[in-house]
Amino acid sequence: MPALHKVTAQVTAVDQLTAALEAAARGWRVFPLTPGRKTPRRAASQWEHKATTDPDRVARWWDRHPTDNVGIATGPSGLVVVDLDTPKPGDHSAPEPWRPVTHGVEVFDTIAAGHELPATWTVATPTGGWHLYYQAPAGPELRNTAGRLGWKIDTRANGGFVVAAGSVVDGRPYRLHDDTPPAELPVWLLQLLTPPRPTASTRPARLLPRTRGYVGTALAAEVQRVLDAGPGTRNHTLNAAAWSLARFVAQGVVARHVIEHALQAAGEATGLTPAETTATIRSALDTRTRRPGGPAPMNRTGDVASRPEAGGHVCPGQTPAPKGPTAPEIGSTGHTAPASKASTAATQPADALASTARTRRPAGAS
Repeated sequence: MPALHKVTAQVTAVDQLTAALEAAARGWRVFPLTPGRKTPRRAASQWEHKATTDPDRVARWWDRHPTDNVGIATGPSGLVVVDLDTPKPGDHSAPEPWRPVTHGVEVFDTIAAGHELPATWTVATPTGGWHLYYQAPAGPELRNTAGRLGWKIDTRANGGFVVAAGSVVDGRPYRLHDDTPPAELPVWLLQLLTPPRPTASTRPARLLPRTRGYVGTALAAEVQRVLDAGPGTRNHTLNAAAWSLARFVAQGVVARHVIEHALQAAGEATGLTPAETTATIRSALDTRTRRPGGPAPMNRTGDVASRPEAGGHVCPGQTPAPKGPTAPEIGSTGHTAPASKASTAATQPADALASTARTRRPAGAS
């Protein structure tokens, strides 16, 4: 496969309405995001259920709210999207065994070595990352993952969404880089993303205290995130989960021991020692409850825990809670605007992807 920076260089930028209509025409279920951000509109608080492919509903919404960004609900759209991210300001270097890499694409290049990597629909993000779109396979349902494939690699599937090309965040656009229709998810990636069958001792329900509502949903999601973590990322993932849940302790909505108990059981279930698990959880909880707005704590391997981004992609089970008055539902009456056939442009450099994006097929394969 040609290097990504050489593919589809002539396409032009589009507005959000056109981007939404083009995605819907592909069978991808879309919903509105807050202008300039990556969070769902209040009117789309149940975005996975409200996402639509109906062009009339899409046109009515974006005709009234032309600057709304476009979200694609990956699960209902039959997509698995691999998110190759870049380090955020303040992030520390990659943990073992990934050093000395500096970008998620380098990690992906490492795990993809020797495997087929077909051309597929690819979107360049404003921060220098990449979204690789694949068709979701039939069979076991794939959920979102965070770090399961490796450092700075997340995936979005059932329960998640991605920001569509044509959206603009902080004044910078998401751009279509390769308009090849989404390829089937490679078998080797499917194998890596399929979680092991849970045993009686590691089923999330057995690790969770009785919690309800949004806190219970978030706790269940973080426990599953820890259980899904792959080798070399388990301590880092546990640290990130404890940091994420510590906000509920700081707000006084859940007792600290509830979080500690659930994460301790999950951490030990992945093979971490009891002492290591306790130390990691305690460090994250102590730091965030003392300084709720401070930087993420260091874990035992020297990594920084990932703080959930208020405007980022949805982590497993972490649908933002709606706040304030309810805005009009998607599908409100309005005027219909015509669709354009233009697509988004690729303007970002992608030298780092040259080796990752090559097709790893036998010589002569197309």
